[in-house]
Formats: sequence, structure tokens, C-alpha cells
Amino acid sequence: MKKYQLLLLLGTLLLTSCSGAKKKTRQEDDPITPAGEDGPYVSDLQESEYNLFTTNYLRRLTSYNTYKAVTSGQTVTKMILGNVTQTIDVTAIKSDYSYQYNASNSDYYSSEHIAYYHSNQAVYKNKGDKEYTKSSLEEYLNKYGVYPFENRIEGYKVTGEAVKSITQLDKDGENYRFHLVLDPVEATNNVIIQMREFGQLDDNPKFSSIEMTLTVQNNYTPVKIELDSKYKAKKFLETDCHQTYTVTFSNYNENIEVPNVESVKGLFD
Repeated sequence: MKKYQLLLLLGTLLLTSCSGAKKKTRQEDDPITPAGEDGPYVSDLQESEYNLFTTNYLRRLTSYNTYKAVTSGQTVTKMILGNVTQTIDVTAIKSDYSYQYNASNSDYYSSEHIAYYHSNQAVYKNKGDKEYTKSSLEEYLNKYGVYPFENRIEGYKVTGEAVKSITQLDKDGENYRFHLVLDPVEATNNVIIQMREFGQLDDNPKFSSIEMTLTVQNNYTPVKIELDSKYKAKKFLETDCHQTYTVTFSNYNENIEVPNVESVKGLFD
């Protein structure tokens, strides 16, 4: 293999949609009580109460029985002979049998993770696996750190000291926009477990910045997440990575078709 191709291949190994080997202990989430039918409303939130925004956001999202979230974006790794771009493609569906499809691709490397969640259990497989692995949800989270339906945003802790600042931006039509700056250490304990596992990295990734713009309806129903993060990741050599992606939400409390769910129902007790 030519030297240039080798360097590109090494770089793409760093670029899974969630990419990170020192074992860290997963942090438990604070319990979130689902929001009621009435309020709270963003329009009632005072600047001195912006620290309540993420909790209200999580409460509202938790209140829905079903929804769909589709992620599209990229991770760019700076290599000696040029940048390497890895695409990000994720679909998460909350339902009775919840679902996650997480894929990352470039010309040199690809990964895929498919998982279903039901009744505190998980069945999942990665690219190359012939059969699904079954585990308790707790065992799954200990292995992968996060899953789409816990009290975090994109796997990042967004409460307490994990949030450095929250500011309100201009409205998007009738929707409200807030900008979050997260602490690179306090916010990432769980997400780096997934990054390390998916990316098979030699060490935990080290974040330098994490910023999110959250677009919500007046009752905090999520509309869109725009994420921008920068970190260093090591696979044989340490490189700088820049990840940007957008998550779009839809189908709240609707009947959503979960791909191939009938083929895995028998794997659950």
C-alpha cells in the first residue's frame, strides 16, 4: 500500500460518527420527570433562568412516546498529506421497540451499528456480525456508554457543571434557538466510551470544544440540533478532528415504522 493511502486509512479509523482505550466508568444520568401537557414555555423563560433550558428540553423530549431523529454530517481529520472526511448517517426511532442505525463512511473506511431496545434489553450488531448480540440495557450502556434515549443530548451531559454557557439566539420563524457551550471534560464522560468502542482508538479522545445550537418549539419540543465539536483522537498517531452534524426531529407521538423490527422481536424475552 502506498504511503499516502496508508496515512489516509489510519486517519479514517478515527472518524466513526462517534469515534475513542483507557476504560472509563459510565456516569449515571440525573432522573428527569416528563413534562406535562401545559408548559413550561420558552417564551416565559427569563435570562436569569437560562440554566433551566436543558432540563426543560429533556423533560419535553422524555414526554413523547414516539419520535424520529435523523442525523447527517461529517468528521474531518487533519492528516499530514491532506484532510480526510468521514460522513455521518444516524437514524434513531423511539417506540415500543426503539431503534438506532449508526453508520460512518469514507473512501477508505466504514462502520455500521444497528441496535433495538425493548423492555430494558438490547439486541445489536456491528458491521461484519452475522448474528445479533443480546444483552441487558445496562450491559449495553456499560459497553457503549450511551444510547439515543437517555437524559443527555447526543450523548453529552447537559446539566450542572457540564454546561459552560447558554445564550438565546434569534428566533427561526415561530421556533426558538439557544446556543450551548459545553465543558470538554464534564460533558463527555459517557460519549467518549462510545467513541472509543466504535473507533477502536488507542486512547480516549480529548475534546477541546463542544457547541450546540438547539432549535425548539415554544413548549421545548425539539426541532433541530446543530453540533460542532473539536477533539484529538489517537489511532497509531494523534490527529485533530472536527465534527459537525445536524439532527432533525419529526413524527412525535405518531405510529412510526421501525425497520425490520419483526425479525428481532423473537430475540427479546
